[in-house]
Amino acid sequence: MSSFSRLLSTISKKVVKPFSPTPSTQKIHKFSLLDQCMDLTFPPGLSWKNVPHANDGGRLSIAQLSHFDCGGMSISVCMSHKVGDARNAFSFLKDWATITRQYPNGELSCPSYHVQDSLMPSLPDGPLKFPVVVEPNAKESVEFEKMFFLSESNIRALKALIVDDPSSIVQNPTTTEVVSAIVYKCAAIVGANISNGNDSSSQMVLVSDLRKTIPPSIKSTSTIGNILTAFSTPIYNLEDLRLPKLVADIRKSKHELSTRDNFKENKWVSEMLEYANKINTRTEDDQSYR
Repeated sequence: MSSFSRLLSTISKKVVKPFSPTPSTQKIHKFSLLDQCMDLTFPPGLSWKNVPHANDGGRLSIAQLSHFDCGGMSISVCMSHKVGDARNAFSFLKDWATITRQYPNGELSCPSYHVQDSLMPSLPDGPLKFPVVVEPNAKESVEFEKMFFLSESNIRALKALIVDDPSSIVQNPTTTEVVSAIVYKCAAIVGANISNGNDSSSQMVLVSDLRKTIPPSIKSTSTIGNILTAFSTPIYNLEDLRLPKLVADIRKSKHELSTRDNFKENKWVSEMLEYANKINTRTEDDQSYR
């Protein structure tokens, strides 16, 4: 990724403002608890990686228009998690394209419902002092990106492989289940090899969109915000990494997720708060020591 970024050069930067002023009733947005936990994370190696985080007065969203020598072009967008999740970023690009093609003069108005703190209220003692999910320290982590293409025929073959296994208990695996299982298995094996077998245990954590479970009274197809939760499989050793078992555990975890109120019992929020409390305790101990 970093080598690719050296092939690009920035020729101009612009701050684009809305064509109409923001209504006074919408100038202040009350973050939900999950919004407060999140911060903007820029992928390493991209030209906008040095843009300040939203917490430090940076931009909430950035778009980059790239022109290529062949005559083609691309638009890339990086959106702060303070605004919303990946579903919102996808919807933003889709709506942007639709409005540009069908309403070039901007006459279409698309009001959106912001979750705010109605579904995931802030803590009684006020908002978090700092985000929990932030960009990792480059000196302490190694990141890389790789793209894999799985054709429909490959996915069908993978599903058949799992269904035909005598130990399989899931006879109708979904694409998400089988792809998540194979990607996780490969990553877990690589991780164990890197650690030279010192720590071969691992756990798969998946994220689930909660929009389909929003109460009907406030549900909207254009709901904006971090409307997510996480669910996980058991902790595995290398000998446990069999695809039928992984798929079965994913299915079981999804079922358990569907049986609880994920707005009142959001596992991801609980884990973030637990982590935030540890940081607060550590900070207070350091100050006491000084």
